[in-house]
Amino acid sequence: MERVKIRAVLLPAEAFVDQNASFSETQIKEHFDKYRDRERGSGLQFGYYRKPGIKVQFIKVDRDAIAAKVGVPNEERKAKAYYEEHREKDPAFRRKAEEIAAAPEGPLAPAYIDWEQAKETAITKLRKEYADDNVQRTVDWLSSMMTEPWMGIAPSESVYKAAPTEVADVEYYNKLVKRLPQPLQFENTITVHTTEFFTQQDSAKVPELGTLSVRSGQSLVGRSFGSVAFNNEVIVPKIPSGGKINAADYLAKYQTAAFPLTDPRNGNVYIFRVIDSEPGGPSESVDQARDQVITDLRLQKGFEAAKARAQSLRSCCLASEPLKDAYEADPELAAFRESGEGVKTGFFEPPPFSRIGQTPAWKGRPADGVFVGGGLGKLPNETVDAIFSLTDAAEKLAVLELPDRATVMTVEWVETIPPQEEEFAGTRKSLVTQLTDNRWREFVNDWFDPEKIRARSGFNLVRNR
Repeated sequence: MERVKIRAVLLPAEAFVDQNASFSETQIKEHFDKYRDRERGSGLQFGYYRKPGIKVQFIKVDRDAIAAKVGVPNEERKAKAYYEEHREKDPAFRRKAEEIAAAPEGPLAPAYIDWEQAKETAITKLRKEYADDNVQRTVDWLSSMMTEPWMGIAPSESVYKAAPTEVADVEYYNKLVKRLPQPLQFENTITVHTTEFFTQQDSAKVPELGTLSVRSGQSLVGRSFGSVAFNNEVIVPKIPSGGKINAADYLAKYQTAAFPLTDPRNGNVYIFRVIDSEPGGPSESVDQARDQVITDLRLQKGFEAAKARAQSLRSCCLASEPLKDAYEADPELAAFRESGEGVKTGFFEPPPFSRIGQTPAWKGRPADGVFVGGGLGKLPNETVDAIFSLTDAAEKLAVLELPDRATVMTVEWVETIPPQEEEFAGTRKSLVTQLTDNRWREFVNDWFDPEKIRARSGFNLVRNR
């Protein structure tokens, strides 16, 4: 395949955003009206169509807080027994390699530290084991209490159940926590919280819950918090039917999720339910999206500034200054490159690439663009075509816009590399093999088509009814 070699500078709009820029009410209103009915996308794909949102209430069972307060009878004796059982396997009790290597002549020191050194660690681990047991018993008790009110309620036509009166109360979780058996009650270890409204798109950003997953039964594959929470009667008004549909995966309003969330980093467990929702639709007024509109106008203005700077780089290069030198001579661009937001910007000299990237030739061109190595990332097909068109252009420099990334790219064509004969031979062999396999599959499918079999045999199967 023909390949092209380029040099490029990526200039993101963020590098030129003025956070203090202000706009007239007319500008704000015009921008809002233009994108009011569109869903938001990436980069400059503005949109103020509000997606459905939900509000979640959850009980947090804090494992570390419980571990700090749980009482362990005969704690030191049990901790020592724990240490002796686990000292050879638990990395927490292992000596550092240099400590073993530095042992004096004679028998090597044990691979594990002694009891006095391990004592505090062993006690902490023992308390966490007791806390884990306490957490599980707490979750089991709460789950049992939450399931009981729903029993005996017949599903509606939507297959969801209507929440009992006691459950359809925002104080329900608080009341349950206060009813916990005395042995499970430790102050400030089991707390109730309520989120703000959030969309499914933003569910991963919900504090504490967003990054967690639910594992149902023995399943090894987790379902994200967002996918579970948004499987509710507001988003899915009627539970679908079918052999693979599990009605328990769908939540009625105020119904607690069948399986809790567990944070593997700290052992905390979260029990949650959806208590409120807001429908999707166009924002009713500019005031509902004002802050976002102003942010977007600043980004758009930054994009225009990025285009102007890209054209300036192009002009410098046309005046015989290399693109890399022109970029590095700009102190503002260099400073942004060192910032956290600038990691995907700067001067790039990627390896030569083709119009189809790394995709096998027989699959054709990817519809969503071509991935270019060396830091440029995925480029739209029209951008790749514009780069290849520089081969025959009088000027070998171009400014290309990447609106989906809110980025502008100054491109310098270096050379176009024709396909090598051996590369063509390899591609030709692959294509022939693939075409042969496709034709063989078509022939087999056609031969075993029931209609064709009946036509060849004259036999027509009629089932009893």
